[in-house]
Amino acid sequence: MARDLATFTRLLRGPWATSTRMWLIASPFIALVVEGRTLAQPDARPRDDFIVICASQVAALLVLIVGRRAWTRWAAAGSMPTGVVALVWAVAGLVASSILSVSVSFGFTEFDVPFALRAGVLCGSMIMVYGLVTSVLSLVDRRARHIAQLMVAQARVNAMSDRSSELALMQREELRGSLETVVVAELERLATVVSDVGGDESPEGLELLRRRVVLSSEAIVKIVVRETAGPLPARDAHRESAVEVHDFSPGGLAGLWLKSPVPIGLASLVAGFVGVVELLRGCAERSAVLVAMLVAVLLVASGIGTIAVFRRPALRAFLTVATYLGLLGAYVAVALTPSIGCTWRGTPPMLVTTSAFLMWAVAGISMAGEAARERAQATAELQASIARSEALTRELDAAGEAWRAQVSLVLHGVVQGRLAGMSLALAQYLDSQQGPSRVAEADLLFRVSALLDLAMSDVQGIFASPAPTPSLMRSLFELQGQWAGIIRVDWEVSIEAESRFADNPALVQAVAGIVSDAAHNASRYARATDVMCRIFVVDRVVEQICVEAIDNGLGPAAVSAVDGAHRRIEERGGVWELRAGAVEGSVLTVEVPSAARVDTRVDQLLLEIT
Repeated sequence: MARDLATFTRLLRGPWATSTRMWLIASPFIALVVEGRTLAQPDARPRDDFIVICASQVAALLVLIVGRRAWTRWAAAGSMPTGVVALVWAVAGLVASSILSVSVSFGFTEFDVPFALRAGVLCGSMIMVYGLVTSVLSLVDRRARHIAQLMVAQARVNAMSDRSSELALMQREELRGSLETVVVAELERLATVVSDVGGDESPEGLELLRRRVVLSSEAIVKIVVRETAGPLPARDAHRESAVEVHDFSPGGLAGLWLKSPVPIGLASLVAGFVGVVELLRGCAERSAVLVAMLVAVLLVASGIGTIAVFRRPALRAFLTVATYLGLLGAYVAVALTPSIGCTWRGTPPMLVTTSAFLMWAVAGISMAGEAARERAQATAELQASIARSEALTRELDAAGEAWRAQVSLVLHGVVQGRLAGMSLALAQYLDSQQGPSRVAEADLLFRVSALLDLAMSDVQGIFASPAPTPSLMRSLFELQGQWAGIIRVDWEVSIEAESRFADNPALVQAVAGIVSDAAHNASRYARATDVMCRIFVVDRVVEQICVEAIDNGLGPAAVSAVDGAHRRIEERGGVWELRAGAVEGSVLTVEVPSAARVDTRVDQLLLEIT
């Protein structure tokens, strides 16, 4: 309880507490309070009452604006404490009550209510209504800003991942250039010296060759230290961009209300008490209360069951409003049934006020709850996407480190070993010239040339090392990160299908493209929020891979909605089908062979040419 109260007071410190938008949303309900509780009389004059209510609400708005500006200038702070906010709201209520009293004094209304009662009702109602509206707007605003901040963080992590990939490729190219300009050049110069020494049997030529081997070894050591022992290239600092939040519209608030499961269930509780108190005060029998409650429960149960089946916004809105009207109609019917023994003592303004407050209070609680739920869900999804992007970044960094370690190992260990063997062979040959046993110079040069060829092949082997095969899971994670915040992309990959993607980058690219097109189709054309992709083997004989994308949208879009995906599928020899789902949404089924289609026309042309 204390935690909820702290959260509520924290919400009231925001800029919405004295904003114009909060006043616009709350004013109609305050007007209903004024009409139903302080100016209601049998011979009311609607025109005069309307003028008085508008004047009182404009005065309340002026109090809010003046209070906000006075606090900003006096305290030099953008937010007010909760106590100051409540005081400003109470002053707004007192000013509105004073205007009502002045209107009574000048004869605008004939029915008077004591000033203390009018001020208490109006101040309490304004504090309650303003507080609820401010809380809802603050929750929705915090939800939007929090999601926007997470989107910025996700974009930053994705940029880091892209930068890591670029750095890995750049480092690979730099190492390749260094190996070609230094290592390969040194080995080629060494090979030239070996060929020159082949016709010279003097010890001076062999000593020159040995020294050249030592110099080449030192040059290679320097290039290894310079290129692989230093730190990785630093990423560019990502500029912190300002969080841009699009101002939410009434349609967005209504969407939160319709998507929330709160309205119907809570309305059954609130209407059960408020409706009986306001509309059935004169019942002679207690059975009226039981009848009204029973009818309300039946209407609520049927409304919840019906709304749960249909998920389209327009139909949900119609069913929700129909259920509210059914609740209200149940109490009115009980109140007007003579056999029950009730007399309706409430006035029409009371009925309107009660109904409006019931729907408005439940809608406000619903929007706040749905905003908090969507914020938590979006936070979890975006944080998971950020974690996956960070894992990909670490994977790319580890791949760069592994590449550097591989180059260092080959140059330090293998190539240096070849050069050391050449130097040792030359040193042994020169030492043997002064002993009884002599090594033939042809054998020496053959051994040196063989070691040199092996060193050259080792360096060229670094160039020819194959690039890592792209992983399907990595591609799907990247797609999930790209679509995060727009549509939720999930997948299931069977073990048998996963084995088909090993060492098959073309199939990985094709399936990732199909999943991306399915997400694009579901989000843009079907207005879906979730898409589930199942990847499995459909035919073991010809090894057909099936991708089945199921979304929760409004139904299948036109055939052209798949954009260019059908061409890509048909080029690979596959087929696709887009149909309506069993209950909702659409199902996109794609079947492609795990091996690329062989075009027999090319073979036929080759046969004709030969």
